[in-house]
Amino acid sequence: MSSRRKTLQLIVSAVIPGMVAGCTLSFTDEPTTTATTTATPTPPGIQELLTEKIQISSTIQSQAAAEHPPIIEFTVTNDSQSELTITPSGSGQALEMLQRYTSDDESTLIPYPVDPEHMGFGPPVSESAETTDCWRLPDDFSIMVEDMVFELTIEAGEAYSKRHYLFYEGATDTCFPSNEYEMETTIKMTRPTGDEARVHLNSQITSSQSQHLSATARFEFDST
Repeated sequence: MSSRRKTLQLIVSAVIPGMVAGCTLSFTDEPTTTATTTATPTPPGIQELLTEKIQISSTIQSQAAAEHPPIIEFTVTNDSQSELTITPSGSGQALEMLQRYTSDDESTLIPYPVDPEHMGFGPPVSESAETTDCWRLPDDFSIMVEDMVFELTIEAGEAYSKRHYLFYEGATDTCFPSNEYEMETTIKMTRPTGDEARVHLNSQITSSQSQHLSATARFEFDST
């Protein structure tokens, strides 16, 4: 009996390793696949676009003449791939209601749109010059703006321009004196992605000894 029991134990011991070996060999390795994902490039932020793709410029389109005040033109160029919406910090439309240009001698240049869309009155151009090219606003003239915010949308690859007359306010014994005049107007820019930024439109006008005007403009980001 004992010899038979030993024989059965040997048989079982011989079978079990074979079964385990069989199970091990029955597994087939699946081919290894590596998932590849293409990273979606992060669209440039509005600050990057304002540095590379969105620009502001200003030029004096016309010097003062007996027929009209000097005219300055602002142009926003949108060379990005998406539309750009611009709104003012207050009422009216961006680039339509601008702040005054001021100088260190307290004389000012007052911009007023050539073709106002949301202003209460047109400028009294025919009443300002009389027989000279010194253009001033009448003392009783009030600049009125519609009490609403109007969006301005510039499509991708397009530009928008707005022209303003420039009226002088200062000492009565001179007109457009030689000086540098600074202006800052805050506006907000928004893209369809919701990316937005508050920027300052900074512009400078230089008047020469001969009352010849030249202008520059740039955007600066709001640091607050």
